[in-house]
Amino acid sequence: MTGIQWRKSSYSQGNGNCVQVGWAKSSFSNSGACVETRRDGDGDILIRDTKLGDASPVLRFTPAEFAAWVKGCAAGEFDLPA
Repeated sequence: MTGIQWRKSSYSQGNGNCVQVGWAKSSFSNSGACVETRRDGDGDILIRDTKLGDASPVLRFTPAEFAAWVKGCAAGEFDLPA
């Protein structure tokens, strides 16, 4: 993943003591049809559609859920019928 876009946390008070969180664009994204990921403070993995930016709905996975989803993708579990 490359191209992290940093954003200040809504909990930052503007006194210089800020927390920034970043979205990382998938390295497989090269056509503008991209996904971005990041981890939240609990370790959950967040995924959003980069075309929609901040307006994108965010999918949230625990690390175990994300691992199961990736395994299912690799196995073709979610492939559409031809």
